[in-house]
Amino acid sequence: MNNIWDTFEIKSGSTFTWECSSSILDFDFDGMELKAAYRFKQEKLPDPVWTRYPVQGDNLKIRINPFFPSEPFLVKPDNLIIMQAGSVSKVYVRLPVWIYVEILSEKPIEITSEPSVKLSKTWLGSFTEGELCFSIGSSTKNIHLPDPERNNMALCPVNIINASNTDRIIKKICLRSKYLSLYYKDSQLYTDRMEIKFRSAEQESLVDVEGKAPEEAADATLIETPAEGGGKNLISKSFHTLVTWTASSISLRK
Repeated sequence: MNNIWDTFEIKSGSTFTWECSSSILDFDFDGMELKAAYRFKQEKLPDPVWTRYPVQGDNLKIRINPFFPSEPFLVKPDNLIIMQAGSVSKVYVRLPVWIYVEILSEKPIEITSEPSVKLSKTWLGSFTEGELCFSIGSSTKNIHLPDPERNNMALCPVNIINASNTDRIIKKICLRSKYLSLYYKDSQLYTDRMEIKFRSAEQESLVDVEGKAPEEAADATLIETPAEGGGKNLISKSFHTLVTWTASSISLRK
């Protein structure tokens, strides 16, 4: 499978269509201007909605790259994660990337910067203090399962440590993707490994980003650096949890 995150050439008088598993980019270049249109695959638009960019030449080079937004993801696992006090769990979360497109020249021209999927926002925190997050659902399997067919999703290994003295049921996980790099191997996007240590309901969690390709893809190619550095020893709210006395007493019915 070809690498969709790359540099492409568009000759004057030609069109070019780029697509990932969830969205499509159309380009039309006549030597005087570039027209670009972005749409989600589930949308049935009668005609492309073009944005025009005055740029001249016999051919253009455009770069298409994935990146993460500055807002965090609030992830609802497909199953509740039950953790005893002092236990450690490793899960793999799938995060949707944003798509960044630019014309390569002496002064690169940004064409578009769009999410690869439609997302909604939600609030994490109390009535008086908190932050907006992108709300997503994800499988949280404890085994490494690449899925190159969903090439707009990055596989994020997360180590969760319950450092509190009570058992917990994890309902949602907040992942601050702005501290994550993106890597590419065998048509699969990966992020750094993230470790989140839950201390107590009163204390915020300790978060540490490894800062390199995960061991599951140690030789993967780095294709995007973090939007923000300093992903070590972070202190932040990272979980929406419930307390349980013993795992055997938990009712998973809604």
